[in-house]
Amino acid sequence: DLTKQIYGDFIPFHITEIVIDPTLKNVQEIQFEERSKNNPRQIDYNFLPNSSYKIEIYTSLYYLGKPVTENQIDSTWRINYDREQNSIFLEVTDKNRIKVDGQIIPLLDIVDKINKATDSLNLQLNTDKTIKNVINDQQILDRWEQIKFDDLKFYELEDEYFKLIIQAYDVEFKSLTKSLRNNILYQIFFYPQGNVVAPAAELQLIGENQTVISQLFPQQFISYDLFSKSQEIDGKVEVLCRSELTDGWNSANLQTEFKKSYATLIEDPFDFKFSLESKYNYDEQGVLKDAKSYIKEQANEKLFYISEYKITHLEEDISTQ
Repeated sequence: DLTKQIYGDFIPFHITEIVIDPTLKNVQEIQFEERSKNNPRQIDYNFLPNSSYKIEIYTSLYYLGKPVTENQIDSTWRINYDREQNSIFLEVTDKNRIKVDGQIIPLLDIVDKINKATDSLNLQLNTDKTIKNVINDQQILDRWEQIKFDDLKFYELEDEYFKLIIQAYDVEFKSLTKSLRNNILYQIFFYPQGNVVAPAAELQLIGENQTVISQLFPQQFISYDLFSKSQEIDGKVEVLCRSELTDGWNSANLQTEFKKSYATLIEDPFDFKFSLESKYNYDEQGVLKDAKSYIKEQANEKLFYISEYKITHLEEDISTQ
């Protein structure tokens, strides 16, 4: 029954052919694969009910051309998507430190306490499936105030450095929607896939002026445009994304920070580069099955930061195991 297979004005990936009553006159058999080549269609964003994704993050900072910190963490996200409201309830159900540089463990202990405030997020999405706003922002702000008093007050009184960290997070939580939009992990997961068409052999612009927080220079931002191309393989869809720095954006603020903090230690001149490359794989139902992203932010060849983000759909909800 096609009425149970087709939602809206598109044909799902798993339908490869439609057979029409041969007794009808002037009807030709048209293969779906041939039609799709000439008529690219938008990917339909979809999640299975109560689905879970494993998020793996690997980061490494290179200083004077050598890695000085290497860290690997993972977490599990439980996702419930409301198609009618175009909103998502996201719950972080598990976190693990696989490999952590010993120097930053005290800082990570503080950050883990802080991040408990955002373990449950209710997000309203834009039509392109990026984050529009945080629906439960007041609830999160209240939770942050409680964590700040119950779990962080001692650190704040003990050390001026931690006091500055808490003050910085105060600003972040009061502008939570903006903070999540500028967070590279949320940009990777909630990228503008609503603008992606399949198949598309040439790169097409799907997102302009994406703003992300610099990993080398905290409090500074990078602006990039996002492009994608796609192909269908056995009814499934593969999407490749690539960034380019936005025309008109310049790295003057980052260069100022570089001169202030590193110029006396690194002789090489400031030569900023930024790249983001991602690959997303969807099944026949339009469900994201896995994704991988690589990011490199470079001040010059002696100072740069690289990271890998891996997203994997868990076939079985681990909460039931």
